[in-house]
Amino acid sequence: MMFTSGTTGEPKGAIITHNNLLCAIDAYTQKLNLTAADSTILAVPIYHITGLSALLALFISLGASIWLQHRFNAPQVITTLREQNITFLHGSPTIFILLCQAAREQSASHPGDFPALRTIACGAGHLSDGLIKELKTLFPHTAIQPIYGLTETTSPATIFPGDVWGSDKCGSSGQAIPGLAITIRNDRQQPLPPDKSAISG
Repeated sequence: MMFTSGTTGEPKGAIITHNNLLCAIDAYTQKLNLTAADSTILAVPIYHITGLSALLALFISLGASIWLQHRFNAPQVITTLREQNITFLHGSPTIFILLCQAAREQSASHPGDFPALRTIACGAGHLSDGLIKELKTLFPHTAIQPIYGLTETTSPATIFPGDVWGSDKCGSSGQAIPGLAITIRNDRQQPLPPDKSAISG
């Protein structure tokens, strides 16, 4: 059981089964094209669903490398990215704002980009166009893949396929993961047809 307040504002326990975790691992592996050759930095709490499923369990199941950080430290993440040729980062917009700031501050003493960093996955909040642009400036060879998830889905619900940069779908959180159906409903819980909005004055 993992506790969450994301959907109600009040803490509640969400039951996470082994099957939930295996499905999340499978979705991340497929949609992010991860293999045993990948490596990541785990700098988010593993008592949150993303730290547990999208990083720890996922990378252990792949036999891939995990660099643990006791608590998030942006300058140290930048140093580890360079020194360990990290290929994958997963975090929130706040984490990536701090990473961009640290990368700018270190650029004078450590020039060069991060050629090994293949994918940045971002969830836990909206990834603004401005932040996407800044990430692409600092990490030009890296695909940026927005993700929407919640504890109740064991982290992923949607994953953007490929790089959001330059896509006509910028602002999207992607497509539903395999095995998950998403519908848009009105306030009476009736499914809406395509191209209709449930927003009213």
